[in-house]
Amino acid sequence: MRSPADRSGDEAMKTRKRKFMSTDGSAKTRDREVQREITKFYYALSSYPRQFEKHPSVSFQEHMNSIACDMESEDSNRRRAS
Repeated sequence: MRSPADRSGDEAMKTRKRKFMSTDGSAKTRDREVQREITKFYYALSSYPRQFEKHPSVSFQEHMNSIACDMESEDSNRRRAS
């Protein structure tokens, strides 16, 4: 049998989970955001060697940030055009 402390821990976890779900949006939105982050990272990873050949002083982090900014601009333009 579970102790009252165990049950209260379960209740606290349920409350946190509901709060996370209500403030963080839908699961589909989170999945989309995670997928975008993964896509950005892999694109940066695959394109960095070419970037490094041209500009060796640019770090991977700077390259990835540049890609993220470019992708955000494209998304913004796409939303405006819709």
